[in-house]
Amino acid sequence: MLFRHLAVALLPVLALAQTPPASTPGAPPDVDKALRARVSQFFQYHVDGEFRKAYNLVAEDTKEEYFNSAKLKLISFEIVDIKYSNDFKQAEVNVTATMPWTIQLQPNISVVPMITTWKIEDGKWVWYHHLQTGAALTPMGPSRIDPKINGPNSGLKIPEHIDADAVTGAAANILKQITVDKSLVNLPVDKASSEKIVVHNGTQGFIQLSMAAGSDIPGFKATLDKTQIGANQDAVLTLQYDPVNSEPHTPFQIRLLAAPFNQLFTVTVNLGQTAGN
Repeated sequence: MLFRHLAVALLPVLALAQTPPASTPGAPPDVDKALRARVSQFFQYHVDGEFRKAYNLVAEDTKEEYFNSAKLKLISFEIVDIKYSNDFKQAEVNVTATMPWTIQLQPNISVVPMITTWKIEDGKWVWYHHLQTGAALTPMGPSRIDPKINGPNSGLKIPEHIDADAVTGAAANILKQITVDKSLVNLPVDKASSEKIVVHNGTQGFIQLSMAAGSDIPGFKATLDKTQIGANQDAVLTLQYDPVNSEPHTPFQIRLLAAPFNQLFTVTVNLGQTAGN
């Protein structure tokens, strides 16, 4: 179903981690197995809400920041891939995490990609971070912020403290950056015509777009030129109508869903305006 992401957000989700791949090509098997075990343990503690235990898997130079940061309870996680340093003592672990996210008082479930950094400390793998310019600390690592997007005239600010209110505010700012340029389209019933609607992704990551039309009318067609929209890119929804008769139709809606934020847009389509009116 086109709206399966929205349906998932309304269903209970079993809080179990996904089974990760068995090994990383080219990596020493014992090293790879040890890292995967520690990453899985760290993230499982966030699924279980046992943050004190997760603290023991944090590097010494990151413990204070982790202790002071807000902790986000996860629903599930999956290890996607691992990139090791040449000496296999450091690694970037790409993980996808499923987490609850309340936006405008509405519960949602979002799948969020996370690139986490790990190193060997006292013979064991631990999670750490190096906070760089233009990055904000999150419980799972630094989140890169484009300085041009967050310049003095942008209206966007990095919160000093990452808590529930800050996360809610950040979510609201993200939602404002995904826009649809039309919410109403009028197409005549006495000649063939078309209309284009632009969906803009102003965020710094990819969004996935799904579409569902609310009516099946002969001669009417709705098409998206792409379903995955990159940062600061557009997708175009084209509506085409080649009437089979001159009778108007009851207005209907086309729904667009932007994942992973589960943001829903509606476009009302009116097939009843005579050309020239």
